[in-house]
Amino acid sequence: MRLPVSDCTDATEMVADGTVPCRWDYRKTISRRAALAAIAFPRRPKETLVAKDKTPKNAGNGKTQMHKTMNPISENIRGAMVELLQAHLGTAIDITYQTKQAHWNVKGMNFIAVHELFDDLHDLTEGYVDDIAERLTAIGGQAHGTVQASVQNSLLDAYPLDLVKSEDHLRRLTESYAKWSAAVEKGIEEASEAGDPLTEDLLTGIGRGLDKSIYFMESHFQG
Repeated sequence: MRLPVSDCTDATEMVADGTVPCRWDYRKTISRRAALAAIAFPRRPKETLVAKDKTPKNAGNGKTQMHKTMNPISENIRGAMVELLQAHLGTAIDITYQTKQAHWNVKGMNFIAVHELFDDLHDLTEGYVDDIAERLTAIGGQAHGTVQASVQNSLLDAYPLDLVKSEDHLRRLTESYAKWSAAVEKGIEEASEAGDPLTEDLLTGIGRGLDKSIYFMESHFQG
Protein backbone atom coordinates (compact mmCIF):
# COMPACT_ATOMS: atom_id res chain seq x y z
CA MET A 1 0.00 0.00 0.00
CA ARG A 2 1.38 3.44 -0.97
CA LEU A 3 1.80 6.24 1.52
CA PRO A 4 -0.62 9.13 1.11
CA VAL A 5 0.70 11.73 -1.32
CA SER A 6 0.52 14.41 1.37
CA ASP A 7 2.93 12.36 3.54
CA CYS A 8 5.53 11.92 0.80
CA THR A 9 8.11 14.73 0.91
CA ASP A 10 11.17 13.01 -0.47
CA ALA A 11 11.97 10.49 -3.18
CA THR A 12 13.74 8.31 -0.61
CA GLU A 13 10.56 7.52 1.26
CA MET A 14 9.50 3.90 0.47
CA VAL A 15 6.47 1.75 1.12
CA ALA A 16 6.55 -0.66 4.00
CA ASP A 17 7.97 -3.59 1.97
CA GLY A 18 10.93 -1.42 0.87
CA THR A 19 10.56 -2.11 -2.86
CA VAL A 20 8.35 0.53 -4.46
CA PRO A 21 8.91 4.28 -4.00
CA CYS A 22 5.94 6.35 -3.00
CA ARG A 23 4.39 8.98 -5.21
CA TRP A 24 5.41 12.57 -4.37
CA ASP A 25 4.91 16.00 -5.86
CA TYR A 26 8.35 16.24 -7.49
CA ARG A 27 7.71 19.76 -8.83
CA LYS A 28 7.32 21.19 -5.34
CA THR A 29 10.39 19.30 -4.13
CA ILE A 30 12.62 20.46 -7.01
CA SER A 31 11.36 24.03 -6.70
CA ARG A 32 12.08 24.04 -2.95
CA ARG A 33 15.59 22.62 -3.45
CA ALA A 34 16.40 25.09 -6.22
CA ALA A 35 15.39 27.99 -4.00
CA LEU A 36 17.58 26.72 -1.14
CA ALA A 37 20.52 26.17 -3.52
CA ALA A 38 20.18 29.70 -4.91
CA ILE A 39 20.45 31.11 -1.39
CA ALA A 40 23.37 28.89 -0.36
CA PHE A 41 25.29 29.13 -3.63
CA PRO A 42 24.39 32.37 -5.45
CA ARG A 43 25.52 32.52 -9.08
CA ARG A 44 28.42 34.79 -9.85
CA PRO A 45 27.84 37.16 -12.76
CA LYS A 46 29.73 36.20 -15.91
CA GLU A 47 32.86 38.22 -16.43
CA THR A 48 33.19 39.89 -19.79
CA LEU A 49 36.72 39.74 -21.09
CA VAL A 50 37.71 43.05 -22.64
CA ALA A 51 40.93 43.27 -24.62
CA LYS A 52 43.26 45.93 -23.36
CA ASP A 53 43.72 48.84 -25.70
CA LYS A 54 47.43 48.97 -26.48
CA THR A 55 47.10 52.14 -28.55
CA PRO A 56 49.27 54.89 -27.06
CA LYS A 57 47.30 57.78 -25.59
CA ASN A 58 46.80 60.56 -28.17
CA ALA A 59 48.39 58.40 -30.91
CA GLY A 60 47.50 59.84 -34.29
CA ASN A 61 44.44 61.72 -33.10
CA GLY A 62 45.67 65.16 -34.17
CA LYS A 63 46.12 66.34 -30.56
CA THR A 64 49.25 66.44 -28.47
CA GLN A 65 50.52 67.08 -25.00
CA MET A 66 51.58 70.66 -24.40
CA HIS A 67 54.88 71.24 -22.64
CA LYS A 68 55.64 74.22 -20.46
CA THR A 69 57.56 76.87 -22.34
CA MET A 70 58.59 80.50 -22.06
CA ASN A 71 57.36 81.12 -25.60
CA PRO A 72 55.38 84.40 -25.45
CA ILE A 73 52.39 83.12 -27.44
CA SER A 74 49.38 82.30 -25.26
CA GLU A 75 48.71 78.64 -24.49
CA ASN A 76 45.37 78.64 -26.35
CA ILE A 77 46.99 79.93 -29.53
CA ARG A 78 49.90 77.53 -29.19
CA GLY A 79 47.49 74.61 -28.77
CA ALA A 80 45.60 75.56 -31.92
CA MET A 81 48.82 75.98 -33.88
CA VAL A 82 50.14 72.62 -32.69
CA GLU A 83 47.03 70.89 -34.03
CA LEU A 84 47.36 72.78 -37.30
CA LEU A 85 51.04 71.91 -37.67
CA GLN A 86 50.44 68.29 -36.70
CA ALA A 87 48.30 67.83 -39.81
CA HIS A 88 50.92 69.49 -42.00
CA LEU A 89 53.69 67.39 -40.46
CA GLY A 90 51.82 64.20 -41.34
CA THR A 91 51.20 65.55 -44.84
CA ALA A 92 54.85 66.51 -45.32
CA ILE A 93 56.01 63.02 -44.32
CA ASP A 94 53.40 61.47 -46.61
CA ILE A 95 54.37 63.55 -49.63
CA THR A 96 58.06 62.90 -48.97
CA TYR A 97 57.51 59.18 -49.45
CA GLN A 98 55.06 59.64 -52.30
CA THR A 99 57.85 61.49 -54.09
CA LYS A 100 60.34 58.75 -53.23
CA GLN A 101 57.90 56.12 -54.49
CA ALA A 102 57.86 57.91 -57.84
CA HIS A 103 61.66 58.27 -57.82
CA TRP A 104 62.17 54.53 -57.29
CA ASN A 105 59.61 53.27 -59.81
CA VAL A 106 59.53 55.73 -62.73
CA LYS A 107 60.42 54.32 -66.15
CA GLY A 108 60.51 55.70 -69.70
CA MET A 109 62.64 57.41 -72.35
CA ASN A 110 63.24 60.46 -70.12
CA PHE A 111 64.03 58.31 -67.09
CA ILE A 112 67.20 60.04 -65.87
CA ALA A 113 65.77 63.57 -65.93
CA VAL A 114 62.52 62.66 -64.14
CA HIS A 115 64.27 60.26 -61.76
CA GLU A 116 66.61 63.04 -60.64
CA LEU A 117 63.80 65.61 -60.47
CA PHE A 118 61.88 63.41 -58.06
CA ASP A 119 64.99 63.00 -55.93
CA ASP A 120 65.42 66.79 -55.74
CA LEU A 121 61.77 67.24 -54.78
CA HIS A 122 62.17 64.58 -52.11
CA ASP A 123 65.06 66.51 -50.57
CA LEU A 124 62.92 69.67 -50.47
CA THR A 125 60.00 67.97 -48.78
CA GLU A 126 62.30 66.40 -46.18
CA GLY A 127 63.33 69.93 -45.30
CA TYR A 128 59.67 70.86 -44.83
CA VAL A 129 59.23 67.93 -42.44
CA ASP A 130 62.07 69.14 -40.23
CA ASP A 131 60.95 72.79 -40.28
CA ILE A 132 57.37 71.93 -39.34
CA ALA A 133 58.36 69.51 -36.57
CA GLU A 134 60.79 72.00 -35.03
CA ARG A 135 58.25 74.83 -35.09
CA LEU A 136 55.68 72.53 -33.53
CA THR A 137 57.99 71.55 -30.68
CA ALA A 138 59.29 75.10 -30.24
CA ILE A 139 55.83 76.27 -29.20
CA GLY A 140 55.41 73.42 -26.70
CA GLY A 141 53.97 70.65 -28.82
CA GLN A 142 54.91 67.00 -29.19
CA ALA A 143 55.60 66.10 -32.82
CA HIS A 144 53.86 62.98 -34.14
CA GLY A 145 56.38 61.98 -36.76
CA THR A 146 56.02 58.21 -37.02
CA VAL A 147 54.75 56.58 -40.20
CA GLN A 148 51.62 55.33 -38.38
CA ALA A 149 50.77 58.79 -37.04
CA SER A 150 51.44 60.37 -40.42
CA VAL A 151 49.00 58.03 -42.14
CA GLN A 152 46.25 59.22 -39.79
CA ASN A 153 47.17 62.90 -39.92
CA SER A 154 47.95 63.34 -43.62
CA LEU A 155 45.62 65.47 -45.72
CA LEU A 156 46.48 63.56 -48.90
CA ASP A 157 44.94 60.60 -50.70
CA ALA A 158 46.93 57.37 -50.87
CA TYR A 159 49.47 57.24 -53.70
CA PRO A 160 48.94 54.43 -56.25
CA LEU A 161 51.56 51.70 -56.06
CA ASP A 162 51.24 50.51 -59.66
CA LEU A 163 52.32 53.64 -61.56
CA VAL A 164 55.28 53.25 -63.93
CA LYS A 165 55.26 55.79 -66.77
CA SER A 166 56.92 59.11 -66.04
CA GLU A 167 53.90 61.18 -67.11
CA ASP A 168 51.60 59.18 -64.84
CA HIS A 169 53.90 59.83 -61.88
CA LEU A 170 54.26 63.50 -62.79
CA ARG A 171 50.52 64.05 -63.03
CA ARG A 172 49.71 62.12 -59.85
CA LEU A 173 52.42 63.82 -57.80
CA THR A 174 51.28 67.20 -59.08
CA GLU A 175 47.82 66.44 -57.70
CA SER A 176 49.28 65.67 -54.28
CA TYR A 177 51.44 68.79 -54.22
CA ALA A 178 48.50 70.94 -55.34
CA LYS A 179 46.22 69.51 -52.67
CA TRP A 180 48.77 70.21 -49.97
CA SER A 181 49.42 73.69 -51.37
CA ALA A 182 45.71 74.53 -51.04
CA ALA A 183 45.72 73.30 -47.42
CA VAL A 184 48.84 75.36 -46.70
CA GLU A 185 47.08 78.51 -47.93
CA LYS A 186 44.23 77.86 -45.49
CA GLY A 187 46.79 77.24 -42.76
CA ILE A 188 48.42 80.60 -43.48
CA GLU A 189 45.05 82.29 -42.95
CA GLU A 190 44.47 80.37 -39.71
CA ALA A 191 47.88 81.31 -38.33
CA SER A 192 47.33 84.95 -39.28
CA GLU A 193 43.91 85.10 -37.62
CA ALA A 194 45.26 83.36 -34.51
CA GLY A 195 48.08 85.88 -34.16
CA ASP A 196 51.05 83.58 -34.79
CA PRO A 197 53.17 85.42 -37.40
CA LEU A 198 56.06 82.93 -37.25
CA THR A 199 53.91 79.92 -38.09
CA GLU A 200 52.30 82.03 -40.80
CA ASP A 201 55.76 82.83 -42.18
CA LEU A 202 56.80 79.16 -42.05
CA LEU A 203 53.76 78.03 -44.01
CA THR A 204 54.19 80.88 -46.49
CA GLY A 205 57.69 79.65 -47.31
CA ILE A 206 56.46 76.07 -47.69
CA GLY A 207 53.62 77.20 -49.94
CA ARG A 208 56.05 79.11 -52.13
CA GLY A 209 58.23 76.00 -52.47
CA LEU A 210 55.25 73.77 -53.28
CA ASP A 211 54.10 76.10 -56.07
CA LYS A 212 57.57 75.97 -57.59
CA SER A 213 57.60 72.17 -57.45
CA ILE A 214 54.19 72.06 -59.13
CA TYR A 215 55.58 74.29 -61.89
CA PHE A 216 58.57 71.95 -62.43
CA MET A 217 56.31 68.90 -62.76
CA GLU A 218 53.49 70.45 -64.77
CA SER A 219 55.92 71.77 -67.37
CA HIS A 220 56.42 68.17 -68.56
CA PHE A 221 52.85 67.77 -69.76
CA GLN A 222 51.56 71.31 -70.37
CA GLY A 223 51.14 72.79 -73.84
